[in-house]
This record gives sequence, C-alpha cells and structure tokens, in this order.
Amino acid sequence: MNGEHIYWSERDGTVWRLPSAGGTPKMIAAGLHLVDWPWASDVGELEHEKNQTKVVNLETGETRQVAAAAGAEGLRCGPTWCVGQGLVQRVDGTRATRAYVSTPLSGYPVLDRYVGLVKEVLDLETGTKLTFPENPTSWSGVGISSAPSTIRYWGATKGDEPDEFRMVNLRAAQ
Repeated sequence: MNGEHIYWSERDGTVWRLPSAGGTPKMIAAGLHLVDWPWASDVGELEHEKNQTKVVNLETGETRQVAAAAGAEGLRCGPTWCVGQGLVQRVDGTRATRAYVSTPLSGYPVLDRYVGLVKEVLDLETGTKLTFPENPTSWSGVGISSAPSTIRYWGATKGDEPDEFRMVNLRAAQ
C-alpha cells in the first residue's frame, strides 16, 4: 500500500492495484510476484527449488538481473540482497557467503537487509548479528505480512502455552 493504492499479487503471477477509496482492481503486471512494494520477483513462493532471475521495480520499470552464485538453490532477492539455501549474496552476485539460513526468516531478505540464522538474525549490510536470548521452548514464529515479516517472537517460559513471550521487530533496528 502506498496511501493512494493497495497492491497485491496472486500465486498465478499477476500483480493488482486497487484505489484505496475503492473501485475496480486493475492488473498491472503478469508473471511477477510482489516482494515488497514496489519490488517484484519472477518466481512464486511455492517454487522452492527455482532461483529467481530478476527483481523488477513496478513503479519505474527498472529490472535488475540476478547473477546466481555457483550452486545457488532457491534464491530469493530483494533489490539489493539475495538469500538461498545456505547462501547469501548481492543481486549482482558479489559478496556470496555460505550461511545456515533458518526457515522462519528465510525467503526474501527482510527489509532487503536481514536474514534469519538458527538463533540469530544477520544484518547483511553491516555483517553484525543479533543473537536471541535462550529459547526454552522449541517453537518461534514470525508476524504475518504480505512482505517479508519484520517480527519474530518466541515463548520465554516453558510449555506449550507460555505465559511470557519475547519479540524482535527488525524495522525498529534500522
């Protein structure tokens, strides 16, 4: 959403725009999936093994080709950074580094900058890591969002229904 319009994409690769005031949705792109407005990918969320080949700015039309590092699998990119199975790199293929990426924060880099590791979040811009306090339970979650979620939370007390939680909001770290 940009204030004047609401944007979304469907699994079939169509991107839509609807005036905030209401009206009729208009298809604005085909064969793309929103990452975080205005950026879109040519690979859908269920195509896990496939590498993304481009990232497109739907406002300006700018297209950035993805130069996948050797052995990259499941590469997902924002405008600057990419995350794959065990790999992080820039869209242009530089700064490729092996990293064990965990599932809740994997997928597209959060805010085109953060990637989830097992018990920490790596800031790809600075190389610093945020390490989480000990998680006494075996579960964690992320906030629900159409863009990669900036929220991660977990139980701070034991049990299936903890009475205390911990939360990290990556947007606040910027």
